[in-house]
Amino acid sequence: MLKWAIVVVIVVGLFIYSGVTMDQIGNAVNQVADGTVSTLKKEAQEVMLKEAQEAVYTSGGDGTFTITTPNLEVKGSAAEDKVEVVFRGVSLGKWSVTDTTKTFIDEARKQAGK
Repeated sequence: MLKWAIVVVIVVGLFIYSGVTMDQIGNAVNQVADGTVSTLKKEAQEVMLKEAQEAVYTSGGDGTFTITTPNLEVKGSAAEDKVEVVFRGVSLGKWSVTDTTKTFIDEARKQAGK
């Protein structure tokens, strides 16, 4: 336990000595997180177009729906203009329905009608 305390003191000392502030570290972390989410969103949109033929559309009967593919899960409601997107098990939050997501939803509905 003592050696970990020494390591923490040394690391904190290096940050203070180098002039790096906690705000700068926080900003760097936020930039990396935003970049990662942006990359995941782009990749998810590409996968939507590729996996639309494999989509399984499930209607909740109350206007809600769930669309699943091997890598995506999209949940929404016909009454809303936003859908919840989960990509490879990672929630990407609620997205506004764009041309890409609308095409994906329409294609999934067509697949369900076959």
